[in-house]
Amino acid sequence: MKKHILEYSHLICSLFLCLLACVCNGCTEEPLQEDGRAVIRLGAKSPTRAVNSLEDLSAAGNNVGIYGIQISDASSGIPSDGSQWGGVLRMDNVRTTSIDALTGNISWAGNYYYPAEEESSVEFCAYHPYAPVGTSSEGRFFVEAPASGHAPVLHFSLSGREDVMFATPVTGSRNSRPQGLEFRHVLTQLRFQVIDSYASLNEVSLRGISLLGVNSDSSMNIETGALGAWSLPGELAVPGITEVLITGSPTQGSTNAGYLNFSASNVNPQNNNYRANGFPVRCVRGFTFAA
Repeated sequence: MKKHILEYSHLICSLFLCLLACVCNGCTEEPLQEDGRAVIRLGAKSPTRAVNSLEDLSAAGNNVGIYGIQISDASSGIPSDGSQWGGVLRMDNVRTTSIDALTGNISWAGNYYYPAEEESSVEFCAYHPYAPVGTSSEGRFFVEAPASGHAPVLHFSLSGREDVMFATPVTGSRNSRPQGLEFRHVLTQLRFQVIDSYASLNEVSLRGISLLGVNSDSSMNIETGALGAWSLPGELAVPGITEVLITGSPTQGSTNAGYLNFSASNVNPQNNNYRANGFPVRCVRGFTFAA
């Protein structure tokens, strides 16, 4: 009797650890069946580079686009030559509605299904921010639709407020759930501090910052994250900065009074949100701030 109790306890413990590992790694649920068809479900892992948690990713959860392209021979994995593109799209630039901050489960409107064939699978590609399929005349962000042998491409023109990401592709089938999507940043986030070390800027106001030599227009392969050619470098004014009075120095006990952090929508020390702030650009030339 004692042996059976120990075995039962071990089984319960194993199941708990399995479920815990599934949640922590952004796994999706087992494929659901609806009228004999397997419903597609996806999840996300914690992103890499700068975004620290699923909670951060969930803030952009309604602004992600997903492609699902059918692969006829699942045993060979994802084709390296892109030959799957131009085939059947199981998800065609579907916009998400949310990403759960705890589990990473991704939601969208409606249901999409895996192919019925046992030997077929689906490759999933995701990107941020979502953009409609179109042309350059229709906005600063648009997607070039997939074609035979070519994955979809996101075209963008940055203002400094945007964060561009793609997810490493994953595969799933009616009998095998996909791994969690892992989002990666393709831009660099900059943070600035104006430090009045010699108290020479007391009562001086900062009214704006401009970056020189910034590349702002390019494209990204949604499957691989590879960037295309960049536009000619130009000047970019950091968005979201209003006039800020510089007071104090880092040695006077109030570190917040001694420097300035900003993002596209957030300026310190004008408010009390001291989380890591910044905005994304690709590259920037060094500069000197003189009193």
